Amino acid sequence: MILAAAGPAFCAGMDLAEMTATAQSENPLQQWHADAVLYRDLLETMLRFPKPIVAAVTGPAVAGGAGLVLACDVVVGTPGATFGLPEPRRGLVAGMVSPLLAFRVGAGWAANLLLTSRLIEAAEAHRIGLYHELIPEGLSFLQLWSAATFLRGVVEDLMGVQVRADQHAVRLAPQLPTGWEMAELERLSFGGHTITVHTTHTGLIVTHLSGPAPLTVIYQAPDGSEQSEVVEVGRSMRFWQNK
Repeated sequence: MILAAAGPAFCAGMDLAEMTATAQSENPLQQWHADAVLYRDLLETMLRFPKPIVAAVTGPAVAGGAGLVLACDVVVGTPGATFGLPEPRRGLVAGMVSPLLAFRVGAGWAANLLLTSRLIEAAEAHRIGLYHELIPEGLSFLQLWSAATFLRGVVEDLMGVQVRADQHAVRLAPQLPTGWEMAELERLSFGGHTITVHTTHTGLIVTHLSGPAPLTVIYQAPDGSEQSEVVEVGRSMRFWQNK
């Protein structure tokens, strides 16, 4: 699935005018809580989604919009796709987005971005790992969409990935095109897990970079049967070897 925007911004987050108007209502805390629950449920649905989500970011991704980016598995951006969490400047806490930020880029960069509340350029977002691919200046949205579609195809088709985040499991059935010696999918994130998959015509290696629990990898053995192995966090394992 590809998540994209129709306007000049990817997503600017909460409508501050609406928030101010709600503050004048009879029970603003109840409405704010309801809004927060809806946003939480959206992020959880994205993180548990059984297919990879690719964000095609063509403009600023700010506050709650940054959270949408962080909930995606793969991010493709343009040079104008700034990123930031300005909530602290307004006396707000990015409570639901902060854990995702720390998960994606680590506690150090998360603290830096939250304490400074600054917007970073797309190039810096790419450098620290928030964006996985940058499309050069001057390319059209169609080309950005094509790049996102290609990445989605790599994830879903080339590697044959089917995630089962609620079960801490992933199914891999890679099929390399004729003439390809190998392919590597770096830092695929789903359900709190991050893995790297390296495949050749004779072998499949999965590295479990991070995650909340051991990960079950389901794969096709050389005899055609479906088997599974458990990979601990921080470990790599080879899963099959063609005869």
